[in-house]
Amino acid sequence: MGFWGTVVVAKSPVLLAHRADVLGFGYQHDEVRDLGQGWQVLVTRGWQDPPDLAAAGRRLVAGTSEPVLAAYVCDGDCAAIFARCTTEWTFSAHLPPGEDDCGYKHRPKPPARTAAEVTADLVAWGEAAGLTPDRDRLLSLVASDSGADAYRRADHVVFDLLPALGFAAVGPPHPKAFAIHERPYSYLVDFFGLGTQARSRAVVREQWPDEIEPDEVEQPWEAAAVQLEFDLWAAVHHTDPDVAALKMRIDQVRAEYDRCRAEYPPAPEHVEINGSAVHNAQSVMQQLYDGHVSGHVNPPPTACG
Repeated sequence: MGFWGTVVVAKSPVLLAHRADVLGFGYQHDEVRDLGQGWQVLVTRGWQDPPDLAAAGRRLVAGTSEPVLAAYVCDGDCAAIFARCTTEWTFSAHLPPGEDDCGYKHRPKPPARTAAEVTADLVAWGEAAGLTPDRDRLLSLVASDSGADAYRRADHVVFDLLPALGFAAVGPPHPKAFAIHERPYSYLVDFFGLGTQARSRAVVREQWPDEIEPDEVEQPWEAAAVQLEFDLWAAVHHTDPDVAALKMRIDQVRAEYDRCRAEYPPAPEHVEINGSAVHNAQSVMQQLYDGHVSGHVNPPPTACG
């Protein structure tokens, strides 16, 4: 599986991960790196990506009074770039350039443009940001994914754009306060964790209110899991979070989840869609979570067919 996520370049006197006006791009802030002179690059994700890069960009420019450039990368295959200056000048583009429909969802959908056109706008954005872009290097990078023999992962291209735009160096990731992808935090934040389960259950109730199973009614652990997942991501980039309190909340949410699992029947392994039996994603996530707790992350064969 390739890289999925949003890369945000902005100037801020505080860490981008601490800003509320960056949440339009995502809240799962995996890393923040310094680019020099107050500029930073943030790698983040949401729960239901892709983010609306235009709306998120407007909000962050309003908060920083500085230009913003963001790219949403789909499985390492392609990226949608959206850039905005403080003068309301904006551009959007697709990498690789020239594609009308890449098959992935982007918000907003960038127009098909040539490598030269994309390069010109990147140069204009860099100059507006007070940088000294390297036009030839940018053109080489933008066009590097245009042929089958020159394939490069889109996230690598996006990061290679940074020195070509004129940033002196991409610093190392800021240290995290705790290992958020390890236990016990992973019980909440992993893709099959309780945070994702709670959010997906809410979507089921909203979109298919007449078809929910008995165990899909809202349960007491759900709101607490959603809030705790968010709070864990917010705390991981602070220097001295109350880790003991966070772990206590994790224990409380897990205990309430276990209590509800014992009270309600488990999600059925199959549901019917358009007259055909298909595997129930909620059941698969529950079994993945149970496997994660027991140390065996693979669900039993009956869960996935």
